[in-house]
Amino acid sequence: MGIYPKDIEEMIASCNHSGEPDRIDAEGVDANIRCGSWVRFALRIKNGSISAVGFTSNGCGYMIAAAETLSTRLDGCALSELHGLDAVPVRADVGVVEASDRPACSDAVLSALREALAEYRESVIAASGDKALACTCFSITVDTIEAAAANGADTLEKVQEECRAGGGCGSCRMLIQEIIDQQTVMFTND
Repeated sequence: MGIYPKDIEEMIASCNHSGEPDRIDAEGVDANIRCGSWVRFALRIKNGSISAVGFTSNGCGYMIAAAETLSTRLDGCALSELHGLDAVPVRADVGVVEASDRPACSDAVLSALREALAEYRESVIAASGDKALACTCFSITVDTIEAAAANGADTLEKVQEECRAGGGCGSCRMLIQEIIDQQTVMFTND
């Protein structure tokens, strides 16, 4: 009998995404401080889609399984289709996702991905020289979100309804909340 359950051991043995793509457009790292494990995601993004994804980790089998599960889900995915990335299961059986029995590993994996997507968003903004993009999944600018907030979209959900910002991968949600908070302060001070 191995250290991990059979399905986790099989996933570790057959990792297709371990390592890095030959060209990296964005990367993100996070760690589980309870056990000292870390995970790093490296993404290649072309024409608004993740054309290659890879990860490295010193983590346990559960972290590696969570990274492989997420990598499989991301491979070839359009940025605009990255919905529901609020939890990453460690186990996936025949297309049916089970709840993670190691949430700290899953959280670190998801956080590393969000960091990579945030880095990508910042690089797109820097390269464009145009108005700052807040949401790269839907190419929504900060100005558009500010206008939505000024027009009464005072929650993240209302901004999503009005202009779709924050409805993709989720890496911009913190920025959107900051914009909403700034608009709220401006209107309460007037």
